[in-house]
Amino acid sequence: MKQRERNGGIDFLRFCACGGIIWLHYRTYTCPWGIYFGDRLVNDETSGIELKYLVELFFCISGYLCSQKADGIKAGTSFWNFMRPKLQRFIPMLVFGTLLCEALLVVIVNRGIILYETVSVPSLWAVLSSCFGVQEGWGFINTRINPESWFIDVLILCFALFYFSVWLSQKLGIDECTVFWGILLLGCAAVTAESSIPFITYMDGRGYESFFMGVLLGNHTHRNGLKKRDCCISAIILAGYLLFHVLWPHLLYFGRNNLMALLVSPAAIVLMETDTAKRMFSWKGFKTLGKIAFSAYIIHVCVIYAVFLLADLIGLEIGYDHECVAFVYMMIVFLIGALVYRYIEKPIVKRISG
Repeated sequence: MKQRERNGGIDFLRFCACGGIIWLHYRTYTCPWGIYFGDRLVNDETSGIELKYLVELFFCISGYLCSQKADGIKAGTSFWNFMRPKLQRFIPMLVFGTLLCEALLVVIVNRGIILYETVSVPSLWAVLSSCFGVQEGWGFINTRINPESWFIDVLILCFALFYFSVWLSQKLGIDECTVFWGILLLGCAAVTAESSIPFITYMDGRGYESFFMGVLLGNHTHRNGLKKRDCCISAIILAGYLLFHVLWPHLLYFGRNNLMALLVSPAAIVLMETDTAKRMFSWKGFKTLGKIAFSAYIIHVCVIYAVFLLADLIGLEIGYDHECVAFVYMMIVFLIGALVYRYIEKPIVKRISG
């Protein structure tokens, strides 16, 4: 299958999702009681839009882009050759983010700086497990070392499941979409039951349902093309979701992540694949924002810890509850993320792939 040209609109979605989650974590780590702007977006438990569910958009985009790899698997691409580019990018950055967080935590704990929750210096085993993204619920306890990177290990698992789904369907002579639907429904069940079974936990379920919804969407567009009907339905879904959020937000309270995974995220992707959206987001800067989003996400908790430490060292009191401070923090995160992408992530991946 012909390689898809990079879509600036999809990259912009990735950037927006990353920005929303970073905003949420800023509020969580610095002001657990909430900030004014954050109160309206985050703290209202009856609100249909909760920023933490933007992770579903990440998964859905990844599944959508991964769907074009099915033909290569059918043509004989080995499991290692399929997974290697992903591991070469994810694992080194996980190690980098974990070790940086650990170094900052050691200093923070030794200086007696009070964080929003009790944090102790973890063991060597905890550091090693975090370097590979092992999440809480797989027989491990979340050690609070760069804890927001849990989604990476689930994403790696989704890629592996995608490969074996295509491989198995080819061996059995069945349509791979049948297997994709099965994993999606398994994810929905895990989310609904809030499962704690290893590899079928609540967090795993969030990844499965979103990722394979993206895969099914990509499979549909590859086979049938993008129709006007698809665009109209997607526009109606997004408009309806926003309308309910404004008028009847309490109706969106239950099943929020399912709505994001199965309706909102696919609808946003479809609209970004239209010719109009591609022209609007054709500027190279949108693609750059998408490229640096992963590095920014990896280091955003590290930046929060660094700010805590720096403020303590120079005796500076920061008004974390002001939204302008949060915006400055986000600008710093994406600036550092761009530098990390340019001088750490790209060189490491290039050297490993050799």
